[in-house]
Amino acid sequence: MSKINVIDIETYGREKLTAYCCCIVYKNKKIVSYGDKCITKIFEYIFNKCDSFSIFFAHNLTFDGLIILNNIDKGIEIVDNGTLLRGCSIYSISLKRNNKVIKFQCSSKILPLSLKDIALKLNLPKKMDLDHTSINYDNFMDNEIMESVIEYCKRDVYITQLFLVKINDELRNIYPGWWIWSYTVSGLALKIFDSKFNKHIKLNIKTEDDSLIRPSYYGGRCEVFGNPVKDDFIFHYDFSGMYTNRLKECFPYGDFIVIEKPEKIDKIGFYHVRVKSDIHPLPILPYRCETTKKLLFPNGEFSGFYWYEELNLFLKNGGVILEIYSSVVFKKEDYIFKDFSDFCIENRSKSQLNKILWKLIPNSFIGRLGLKGDYEKTIILKDNEYDPFDYDVISDKKINNQWLVTIRCKEINKTSNNVIYPAIITSKARIVWWTNAIEIIKNGGRLLYCDTDSMFVSFRRNVIGEKHGSIEWVDNKKDTIIEKACFAGNKAYALVVNGKTTIKIKGIKDNTMNFNEFEKKFYKSESINFKFDLFEKKLFNMKISEIVKKISFANYDKRHFIENKKNTKSLTIFGDTLLNEKH
Repeated sequence: MSKINVIDIETYGREKLTAYCCCIVYKNKKIVSYGDKCITKIFEYIFNKCDSFSIFFAHNLTFDGLIILNNIDKGIEIVDNGTLLRGCSIYSISLKRNNKVIKFQCSSKILPLSLKDIALKLNLPKKMDLDHTSINYDNFMDNEIMESVIEYCKRDVYITQLFLVKINDELRNIYPGWWIWSYTVSGLALKIFDSKFNKHIKLNIKTEDDSLIRPSYYGGRCEVFGNPVKDDFIFHYDFSGMYTNRLKECFPYGDFIVIEKPEKIDKIGFYHVRVKSDIHPLPILPYRCETTKKLLFPNGEFSGFYWYEELNLFLKNGGVILEIYSSVVFKKEDYIFKDFSDFCIENRSKSQLNKILWKLIPNSFIGRLGLKGDYEKTIILKDNEYDPFDYDVISDKKINNQWLVTIRCKEINKTSNNVIYPAIITSKARIVWWTNAIEIIKNGGRLLYCDTDSMFVSFRRNVIGEKHGSIEWVDNKKDTIIEKACFAGNKAYALVVNGKTTIKIKGIKDNTMNFNEFEKKFYKSESINFKFDLFEKKLFNMKISEIVKKISFANYDKRHFIENKKNTKSLTIFGDTLLNEKH
């Protein structure tokens, strides 16, 4: 893989995306095809000049791959072996003409950042700007546009090639052939752990065991606790390597047993319990609300399935267990992930790429173990093999004499990923977060917002140089000191840091609103309408649609705003029912 091959495609249009420029790097040589037939011409080059089994990487193959699939000439067939599709999400495509097979893989699933961010973070040539919306059927052959598009496309493949070379230099001695066996960073992480560090655990468990354990997999904590008041000092803290460091701790392994009606929390395992919580100012246990479909941290009486360490923290701080229904307990435990964690942390310090890659690897490893088994898949069938009545079809698309058919699996998978460990790791992380949050409160701090492994807090004094729990407030990080902040909801807030406004709203990229506008809308409980373009993927086709998304600041449903939205209080659950309370 010393000479990495790359492909990039540019399109115009909205209802129908038309490819008009395609650039490849093959054995370090750039080839550009421009015009309506650019895909056909580039395929001619690939199938005539390139070696069989050549691999081309595209950064976001779901986009480029759908363009490729919709421009396949007759005589080219899709090869089942080497093609991986999850609905319209494309991991790899293998195409065959005569006896030559060419494979396309997705580089963004290995390093899931935009090319702009990758170039900036890795000190690579800057990604160029191009106004795609200004290019259309009438002007794309204009000489000036043609020159700028070709340079833009060539720069994209160059950036992609450069960062893949860096990744290969890092990984080739650790896991040779990584690009063949791993289409995603999570798959790569799984392979590295299993081949080098796994001594005790199964990466898959039976489906019935997954159903038993999965209710204990709650995930991270994300809540609004309040907003700053006049003359507050506002600070932000990120727990460095929250999940990676949890991997250093002790974990169970081996077979487990189910115990009905255990008398107490005295063994290593998960416990299905009914509890009474009256813990202020910060409840401990998570609760998955069936009404709102949200993860809450309430007070009141409710039931749930919890890791024993989190239950012990709950009991230590005044929580009451009303009943223990059952438990899933283990006999053995060991530091089964410690070597893997140490290896990842050690590798982070070697370069800027390593800092990114070896943070992604352990985090995505945990996420991968938490994934459910596949209950649908996309298969490739010849025209004479496909009868819709033979399958539970979600969608299908005919390409030449083949069908891409996304189906629901008739038989539920017999195994699933091992959810036991992400359930434990996220529980351990919540314990670390809560313990440190309480130390901040004891030291005069007021929580404003948290998101899994970070928190925003306010003090009536400057705490730079102080240490609260494991949190040390330092001023050598650019995002520690916050000048202004407004927290409206989960993943919905505005900040001013170093004089620059940042608006964070999940699913929306918007640079037009300033801090004062956001804050004004929030305190008046008004709504904001955001307009943006969305790539819609359906039946292996794409189009661009203008979407209007309404964000309401009137109803935050994970805690109750009080005191003119300067504070919030926890929700109350009784009998597993969310009680209605006035704000």
